[in-house]
Amino acid sequence: MNKIIWVPVILLVVGVVFWMYQTSGDDVSVSAPENSGQSSDKEKVEIVMNRGEYCQCCVKWADYLEENGFRVIDRTVDNLLDIKSENHVSSDLASCHTAIIDGYVVEGHVPSAEIYRMISEQPDAAGIAVPGMPWGSPGMDSYSSDPYDVILFDENGNQSVFARY
Repeated sequence: MNKIIWVPVILLVVGVVFWMYQTSGDDVSVSAPENSGQSSDKEKVEIVMNRGEYCQCCVKWADYLEENGFRVIDRTVDNLLDIKSENHVSSDLASCHTAIIDGYVVEGHVPSAEIYRMISEQPDAAGIAVPGMPWGSPGMDSYSSDPYDVILFDENGNQSVFARY
């Protein structure tokens, strides 16, 4: 076969393999250190996630947390806005799911390292949030990442940056 024909064929194969790797569901964009995921179920920290019935990125976030040492109680609810309101999550902090752990709120696609940090440091706060649904955050798999902040917030609406990604 002619060498000129092989070049596009090789480029096509490389492109398909690259595309398959990028869309495989592996979340390689999170740069924070993660737990090894070697914890037994007894040792895992329990977190309760409230979400709408059909949200698949919430399921991906829960899977990510399970891989990083958490035991996720996945609750589908009809009153997610009420849960956000009861837990002091303002509209500018909102995302697609609201989780509770050790009396703290975890709103949205927060990396596991920041959840561990929060429950370790026990700040005087209502919780932490990743507003919206930024590409590349845990559960929001993408071939690229958007920069995003993890926001620490309190019951009075005060906010500060807890971490940057």
